[in-house]
Amino acid sequence: LGQHLDIFLGTGTNNDENLTSPPPPIAMTTNTPQEPSSQHFALDFKGASTEFLQSKDQLIQAITNASKSLNNGIMMDLQSASCHDVSLSLPPSMSSITCLAVLDQGQISIQAWPQNNVLSVDVIQYGATSILPAVIALKQAFGVTDNNDNDEDSASFWSLDYRGQALQNRYVEAYSEVTNTMISKVKDVVLQEEFDNNNGKKRLLEIWDILDIDISVMHEDAIAHNLQPGDPRWINSDLARSSRMAYLDGHSIVSTDPENPFFDEIFVHPAIMSHENPKKIAILGGPGSIIHETLKSNTIDSITWLQPDDHLIHRIQEFIPQTFDCSDLDGLRRADNCLEDSTLRWVKQDAKEYFGGNGNDDDGFDVVFSQVEQPQNADVLSSYVASVMKGLSPDGVLMLSLGQAPTVLHPRGDIGHFASYEKLFLTLEGLDDVESMTVFEEDFTMSG
Repeated sequence: LGQHLDIFLGTGTNNDENLTSPPPPIAMTTNTPQEPSSQHFALDFKGASTEFLQSKDQLIQAITNASKSLNNGIMMDLQSASCHDVSLSLPPSMSSITCLAVLDQGQISIQAWPQNNVLSVDVIQYGATSILPAVIALKQAFGVTDNNDNDEDSASFWSLDYRGQALQNRYVEAYSEVTNTMISKVKDVVLQEEFDNNNGKKRLLEIWDILDIDISVMHEDAIAHNLQPGDPRWINSDLARSSRMAYLDGHSIVSTDPENPFFDEIFVHPAIMSHENPKKIAILGGPGSIIHETLKSNTIDSITWLQPDDHLIHRIQEFIPQTFDCSDLDGLRRADNCLEDSTLRWVKQDAKEYFGGNGNDDDGFDVVFSQVEQPQNADVLSSYVASVMKGLSPDGVLMLSLGQAPTVLHPRGDIGHFASYEKLFLTLEGLDDVESMTVFEEDFTMSG
């Protein structure tokens, strides 16, 4: 059991003359402006060998190996490393070894409990270079492999957080579904790229293949591996299919997780059924995953999809093509590729530009779907909603997906992480064009 305190200081000097002088400045080989940012990788591993955890030499060697995988494989110089025993009058079961290493562009700290076979590792890498491609190598450097998880006495978890100052116009925000998710296994980091969208804003697209910590073998997996009743491999999570996850600026946008279709169904069909005869539909932004569900309705004559980031959509088509698979809608005479269906019109504009110009249809849309990120500014979002509502038909329905829903473990609505929700709801209720508003949270997908 340990506690962790993180502090970031933007300015100031240290006048303690007893501290060791810092190494000379590192010569930078790039003209890219340097920003006060870093990344924090945390690893907890139960099942490490006692021999490894008791050996300070082996722990320092593991630190050396880990440094080789950082900074896109460019080995960081190890400035110093040391280990010492921690006793502090603790009982033998709580005795531990602490190691600290200073790298030229980062630092690594280790806390090892040999009696409990537990290892905790913290890696800080300075700068904007992503640490994600090094995750698998970092785990291996400290003896964590996929085989460990086959042992019921072993378990490993890791997390990643962005540190320092999240400057404006950067993709790192205060809330990130990537950095707030604990993942047991990363099969592959498929893609990570920063690109400029059509408005010149920098976006970060990440695509991972992962096995979730509570994944189980599904029916399709059993067929693929010829699992029979009583086969002990039923509890082997390695036989389960990995899920391909796509994140845009830290927010989950597409997933091949078996539960993902339930989210699209829950988002689309309540709004469709709330309208007496929905014919004209608008989808604002998003990766296009809900187009499939929308096309299931046989009353719909047209779908207008406002999505200006064609680079994003082409990447999703390339790496997660099943997102646009409508081949199971044969009875509705839909195209096999959702994007090629005659009902769909892809407009490469954002909602603000479309509804603020002359592109809006005079009759308005019967149902409008908008998948927005977690509201950080209720005033801005309510202004956005007000402009979109002017594009609705007289009995039109606007459906907003706000992301993760609060649970009973969160504080009351006006405080805490989800306080922006409460302010948004109150603001929307005050809009003149809002006749009624319904808020629902779905327990299965934890969305609202």
